Amino acid sequence: MERPSSSTSRCPACGLPSQVLWVHGHGQCEHCGTNTAPCCDGAANEAVPASAPPRAVLFDLDGTLIDSLADIARAANHVRERRGLAPLPPRAVAACVGDGATELVRRVLETPYLDDLELRDEVRSYRQFYEEHPVVETQLYPGIRELIEDLRADGRALAVVTNKPEEISRRILRALELERPFGALIGGDSAAERKPSALPIRLALERIGAEAREAWMIGDGAQDVRAARAAGVVACAVGWGFGDRAALAEAKPERRVSDVAGLRRLLGLSRR
Repeated sequence: MERPSSSTSRCPACGLPSQVLWVHGHGQCEHCGTNTAPCCDGAANEAVPASAPPRAVLFDLDGTLIDSLADIARAANHVRERRGLAPLPPRAVAACVGDGATELVRRVLETPYLDDLELRDEVRSYRQFYEEHPVVETQLYPGIRELIEDLRADGRALAVVTNKPEEISRRILRALELERPFGALIGGDSAAERKPSALPIRLALERIGAEAREAWMIGDGAQDVRAARAAGVVACAVGWGFGDRAALAEAKPERRVSDVAGLRRLLGLSRR
């Protein structure tokens, strides 16, 4: 039997330097799980997905489909201004995103002395401001529209699973003209629990008529990975969002991609 050997190279699918385990001339990227086949000179050739492409694809919203950080930061700094605090730069606000408005407000105010009544008032203020200005600078990440259109044309079942409230999420997708391809939109208030609970993913799968074994969850946050694992679907982490990179790595997603082109390859789509 041929003994396995390892080498470090750049994965042609996710683009990350990877320790690749080679057996019988084939290897698998440690980050995205893509199988790679070497050319005759030992260099990596075109990547092919390690498993059959998913029939159902679930997407997180903020930091995955849309770059909404500037508008979220503006609403967060509105709350800080109300309490006499200096504005935070968008990247600092990014570290507070992902677990719903209440946790975001608690984090951006940076005080442990907020009682429940005060917190509810500030969350209400944040939501009111954000709902009045949801798509000032928010836009789709490059290549996302084409990715969604091609997945839909390929017959995939699509859904959005986000911790943002359903109504405002729908308004944003409608404003960006990306609502129609999705068979379900599950917000943070659509189920009894939010991600990292499995419930939102299970609800999305039920609404689009898909099984967990044929689905992937695509997201930029550790909560996406944990929710996917709890629901029994493959978790694919993206590198272009504003989720905490260390927490994302610690969550150990089954797949990772650094750009939309890499995601297209993993999902079995050709280049545009």
